Parts: sequence; C-alpha cells; structure tokens
Amino acid sequence: MNSREKANQAAAILRNEVFEETIKNLKEDLIAQWTNAVESSERELCWLKLNALNSILEDLEATIYNDKIENN
Repeated sequence: MNSREKANQAAAILRNEVFEETIKNLKEDLIAQWTNAVESSERELCWLKLNALNSILEDLEATIYNDKIENN
C-alpha cells in the first residue's frame, strides 16, 4: 500500500462518525475515572490510556501529513 492509500484510509478513519464518537466517549470516561480515582495507580493507568489514545490519533494524523509532504 502506498502513502496515498494509507493517508486516505487514515483520513477515512478520523472522519468516521462512529470512530469520532467512540474516541470522544473514551476520553470523557478516562478523564472522569482519572478525576474520581482514589489510588495514584488508578490515576496513572488512566493517564497512560489517555496518552495511548492520543498517540493513535497523532499517528493517523501524521500519516495524512506525511503524504501531503511527499506528494507536494
């Protein structure tokens, strides 16, 4: 698969309404869990999950950005 195809698929994922809603709900749930956590280990786990989720989104966005650089 070439960079254009990867970028198109990444863009389709990021624009997908179900994906967007799922990400939004996950973030809200993780932040709520983080806020209500009693133990520091619970807060740390929520923080790690939130960062992992953001990393996935950043990687998808980077795929799109890299294609734009390669093909301009």
